[in-house]
Amino acid sequence: MVNLTQQTKIFLAIKPIDFRSRMDGTAGVCRRLYEKDPLDGAVYVFRNNRSTMIRLYFFDGLSEWCCDVRIANGRFPFWPNSDEPLSALQAHQLYLLLRGANPSEVKSLPDWKKLA
Repeated sequence: MVNLTQQTKIFLAIKPIDFRSRMDGTAGVCRRLYEKDPLDGAVYVFRNNRSTMIRLYFFDGLSEWCCDVRIANGRFPFWPNSDEPLSALQAHQLYLLLRGANPSEVKSLPDWKKLA
């Protein structure tokens, strides 16, 4: 089971990758292109060239995970455009991205402790 918390580091790759390479190829992209250790516990988020699929790659301390999400109709409408190769996301922003929404419209969650 995947447990994303506010402390989980989530990195969104700006440029698309080739999804044919699967797990080892995706880990290689983390190492070569982004100079990140794919086994560091962070979640890495990629998209394919046509923006019809998103891939999550992460290591939970025991196993490597490679999860693909394909949109039923059309394309994922939002993907950030940046000069930086990786963009940081929060867990709730990743949820919005996977649902086809724009995660930059919601910057952060309210502090529920103050609302109670």
